[in-house]
Amino acid sequence: MSEFRWRKDGELKEECDRLSEVMYEDEVIFLFGFYLGRYAPELKALGIRFRSPEEHPDAILINQETGEMMNVDFESLSSNFREGGRDPAKCDLLVCILHDWGECPVPVLELSTGKLHRPVKAGGR
Repeated sequence: MSEFRWRKDGELKEECDRLSEVMYEDEVIFLFGFYLGRYAPELKALGIRFRSPEEHPDAILINQETGEMMNVDFESLSSNFREGGRDPAKCDLLVCILHDWGECPVPVLELSTGKLHRPVKAGGR
């Protein structure tokens, strides 16, 4: 990385500190790609198609070896899915940094722990 031009800049540092306090959906998507590359190398032929920002779930994940697909939504917190009024029936997987919605009816991949949380059925666990 020495070929990149690094710099020390007070304004840039302040902006960076301010931005690092908030996790954006784009960061979740980036970390999901990193996670798959590191922990799921068997998924070599994986494709993703993103919907427009107004449409949900956010994307379609495609296993190009088997032709299987799933609807995926990306959120910094799993509870943002509920807060945004998303339809759980349309989502096959919720990918987030922190899973803070204990009654989530959709499978959740929590990137901060690497855990896949099973969906909670209505009225129980």
